[in-house]
Amino acid sequence: MEIFLVLFALLLWASMGLGSALIASSRGASELYWFVVGFMLGPLGLLMAFYSTGKTCPICKSQIHKRAIVCPQCNKPLGGIRPTLNRWIWQLGFWLVVLLGVGSLGYSLGLLLK
Repeated sequence: MEIFLVLFALLLWASMGLGSALIASSRGASELYWFVVGFMLGPLGLLMAFYSTGKTCPICKSQIHKRAIVCPQCNKPLGGIRPTLNRWIWQLGFWLVVLLGVGSLGYSLGLLLK
C-alpha cells in the first residue's frame, strides 16, 4: 500500500513537471528546464511557469516576445526559431494535466483518510 502511495505521488509530481513544460514551451522557454523545475517544485513550479519570460535573442541575449521575427534591441532577423503549436492545444494539455494531478491528489488523500 505504501509503495502505491509513493508511485502515486511521483505520478502527481511528474504531471506537475509536464504541465510546467507545456506552459513554458508555449511561451518560448525550454521544455526540459521547466519539466525539471515543475517536477522538483510541484505546484510552485507550475505557478512559476506561468510567469516565465518569452524568448531570448540569440545575438544580443535580450528578452523578446515569443512571436517576434526581428529583435527590437539589435534589429537582427530571428530566423530559425521554431514555431509553437496553437494556443488552444497547449491550454487543453495544461488542463488535462491539472485534472490528472487534482484527481490523483484527491484519490491519494482519500486513501490516507480511510
